[in-house]
Amino acid sequence: MATIVNNKKKPAKRIRKNKGNFHIDGVEILDGDVKIFKTLAGGDFWQCRIRVTKEKKYYRRSLRTKNLTEAKDKAKNVYLDIISKIRVGEPIFEQKLPELLERYILDELKSVDYGEKKLSRVKTIESQMKHFQAFIGKEQLSHISPEHFRSYPLFRRKNHPSIKQATIINEASSIKHFYKWAIKTGHVAPHLTPDFGRLPTSKKLGEKTTRKAVSDEQWKLITIYLRQWNKNIKDKNEKDMRLFMRYFILLLANTGLRFGEMRLLKWKDVQASETKDSKQDPLRMKLTINVREGKTGARKVIAKRGDILEKIKRFSKHTKPEDLIFTGNQTGEAIVKDTYYKYWKLIMTDTKLTDEVETPVFYSLRHTYATWKLHAGVDVFTLSELMGTSVQNISDHYGHIDLDKKSNLIMRDVKKDNDGQIIID
Repeated sequence: MATIVNNKKKPAKRIRKNKGNFHIDGVEILDGDVKIFKTLAGGDFWQCRIRVTKEKKYYRRSLRTKNLTEAKDKAKNVYLDIISKIRVGEPIFEQKLPELLERYILDELKSVDYGEKKLSRVKTIESQMKHFQAFIGKEQLSHISPEHFRSYPLFRRKNHPSIKQATIINEASSIKHFYKWAIKTGHVAPHLTPDFGRLPTSKKLGEKTTRKAVSDEQWKLITIYLRQWNKNIKDKNEKDMRLFMRYFILLLANTGLRFGEMRLLKWKDVQASETKDSKQDPLRMKLTINVREGKTGARKVIAKRGDILEKIKRFSKHTKPEDLIFTGNQTGEAIVKDTYYKYWKLIMTDTKLTDEVETPVFYSLRHTYATWKLHAGVDVFTLSELMGTSVQNISDHYGHIDLDKKSNLIMRDVKKDNDGQIIID
């Protein structure tokens, strides 16, 4: 048999250069849990090394003394300090903030995979963390006192004078959430939780905010899409669910109810009745709603689109007085929130409204209702009662609409009739 000769030369062994970090004059104390030593690079100064079993790493520190007795005392104090931190859950090895934030965002992205968060929300958090990082600078988190965060609003306004208070409040909430995660994962001590103080609301600071309603063009896209989006669906349960979603959306826009209020409605809470106009136009059928569990208490709402109740009854299997209107046909239980959000996301994607600067959300339909009613001439007092909110809130958020509606009246000349009475021309 032929012999195969391997002529390849073995690679030369790499010779490691001595950087002067080898331990010399080593002394063990506390039953070997702590080692005191010197190195060639460190000269005559003693250092200590302590095994942190939980982290599977060694903690090392210079003791800054040449005296062995003093070095032993200092090493014992370091050891006791580490034991104390371990007992209360404080971190031993502090990670740099950029690396910590990177790990945090990766964990948040996992929430997107699990369906717990939206990707857009994580992107917002990532942007907020950049401001947080700029605020901290190069300091270690262990050196930042909780009270230091009270200067965060001032820091943000110094760099961005036009920033809204609502933005600062949202950022503060995200920073607290990051700390909660960092404490849970053992990177930050619990007593370092940020203290932002009592952040005043936008309203207290006199900041006025406009609320984004669905535009006429957007609403047209949504309604046209909803008319046909279940035509090719063969599964009966899926088809029924899409019908529930369609009528839920239409009712939100036509009643001004909050998302949670609509979900809690039972058949005993609603009543549809004919009007003289509804005989020619079914869309004008009167709808009376008794909101039992509103944000501001119970209230009565009068609206159009009573015909929707009749349409729901045609396919719903649960229409007894105590049954919820929006319920799964199979279970009779309330449709879970995630289902609503899943279908809304599908609608927004298919209608390309996700490409808008601000993608509409369910709450946008409440703003749409307010906008429609103000343009139709409903006064703010009546509207506040219908929507279950204050007159001040209506004026703050929708006052510009009411003013635009009245602009034609304002621009008219004042005249008097033959009897001297003022008339508007």
